[in-house]
Amino acid sequence: MNRALRIGVLELQGDFYEHEAMLQRCGVQPVGVRRLAHLLDDRGEVLVDALVIPGGESTTIGMLLDELGMLEPVRQLVRPPHALPVLGTCAGCILLAREVKSEPQLKRIGCMDIEVQRNAYGSQVDSFECHVRSEQFADGEPLRAVHIRAPAITRLLQPESVRVLAAIEGRPVIVQQGNLLACTFHPELTTDTRVHQHFVAMVRARTRKAMPKST
Repeated sequence: MNRALRIGVLELQGDFYEHEAMLQRCGVQPVGVRRLAHLLDDRGEVLVDALVIPGGESTTIGMLLDELGMLEPVRQLVRPPHALPVLGTCAGCILLAREVKSEPQLKRIGCMDIEVQRNAYGSQVDSFECHVRSEQFADGEPLRAVHIRAPAITRLLQPESVRVLAAIEGRPVIVQQGNLLACTFHPELTTDTRVHQHFVAMVRARTRKAMPKST
């Protein structure tokens, strides 16, 4: 019998409630993560199957992760051997990026081989919506992409290992590298669950692989 997935949602700042509602619609139990004890128990066992880093203010979230002693542990969980699946949207995408243009000092996880530029499209008043097509998602219907002070993925640092799942005018907006999924816009602010469904499928595939085989 398949056990219920437990996907952690970082609740330090940003639109985490919307992610939790979206995961519930995907049939998954969201778990609020506000401190390290929500991720690891006293023995160092991982308490969640995956983690979502929501949109919000990347500087604030990165600083809080560091101040709460979570930044380095999360960084280690993302890497092998744990390879914890992580979805980062907007600010979460920035926090996953190995390089941030003109802001190398930004505190972040920095494990995904992409370069991003913060606020690439301007300030809050320059926020916009558009539709993006991708054959990677069920039925190929366009995704509604809500950009709010959105970053841009300006470079793939390891093009052979980073898959572009969707792009707008040739610029990647959803990318995947192994256990990491990054999205420059806010899929959680729409009614379309397909980005989250893709992430849940990633998590299920990993948990099936990790389960001991019956003899």
